[in-house]
Amino acid sequence: MEGIAPALKRKLSIATVASVLTVVLFMLYSYWAVQEDDSYIFYSYAKNIVNGHGYVFNIGERVNATTSPLYTLLLAGGYAMFRFLPFVTIPLVGHLIGAIALFFLCFLLMQSFNSEKGTLFPFILPLVFLTIPMLSLAIGMETFLTLMLAMASITFYSKGRLTAASLACSLAILARPDMVILAAVLVSYQFIRTRRLPNIEVAIVFVLPLLTWLIFSLMYFGEPLPTSLAAKLAQTEAGLWGEGPVFF
Repeated sequence: MEGIAPALKRKLSIATVASVLTVVLFMLYSYWAVQEDDSYIFYSYAKNIVNGHGYVFNIGERVNATTSPLYTLLLAGGYAMFRFLPFVTIPLVGHLIGAIALFFLCFLLMQSFNSEKGTLFPFILPLVFLTIPMLSLAIGMETFLTLMLAMASITFYSKGRLTAASLACSLAILARPDMVILAAVLVSYQFIRTRRLPNIEVAIVFVLPLLTWLIFSLMYFGEPLPTSLAAKLAQTEAGLWGEGPVFF
């Protein structure tokens, strides 16, 4: 098969989007009452922000135990906007953020691989992704937001939109710090291909959001990194996860 006709490709795209939307809505309904324990760390921070107590877990204690400032702020912003509705809660906002991110993640998976000639792969991939059993463990967490931003960064990069890719990658790191690995991979790949480092505009767009949060964190909490990172390192040193560089 040399290629898929444009008309068939459009129909497949529409069918994929409709199928993904249906599955995501079904998942949203099915997991409506499911909450992971760790998600309540984000919920507590978001609640205190909205109630005017600041970015804290315990009122009066400026300690950053969240590894996802972006998700925490989105939770707080969403709840602040819609809490006038009696049925709106912070866990509900978390579920909606996750569902929206999951939908766009699948859409970007299709878009990123839509250049594949003569295959149904880009249209099947999003639905295969949704069958991963461990997705349920990410309900209420920052995972779907992180993956969506990471996929957006890859999609923009593949289309040559380096500034947009840089911003998406920076936001992905604010959603989950280990996405710095993705940034390193993209920069390395770009250098191997072009023998050039990112230009100043791309670098500024990447650094500015991260620098803003680091400065705020240093001034507000007295340290740039979350305390949970130290806890994970201590658990690793204690051998809780196993031997060797398992932390990475």
